[in-house]
Amino acid sequence: MDCNDKFSIARSPYTPPEILAKLAADEDYLVRVGVAENPDTRSETLAKLASDIHDKVRVGVAHNPNTPPEILALLLTDESLSVRAKPPLDKVHPRPV
Repeated sequence: MDCNDKFSIARSPYTPPEILAKLAADEDYLVRVGVAENPDTRSETLAKLASDIHDKVRVGVAHNPNTPPEILALLLTDESLSVRAKPPLDKVHPRPV
């Protein structure tokens, strides 16, 4: 299976979370980006991807609607400006009601 196939699987809404967790360890960072951006990726997998060596993977985690606030807060201190600029601040610091 080539990178394009794995990337498509990683982004698919039909891919089970268990497969996404395995793809999160793929050697190709683009596959990991697909996993990071997939809304069905579990928070445990997103937590691992939040420390990925490639900033594009970490940006994907920051964009994922299921990333827990504590992981988003960590991404706000990331060394990469492109990562720090992406977490939705209202999820990190909810406004009082």
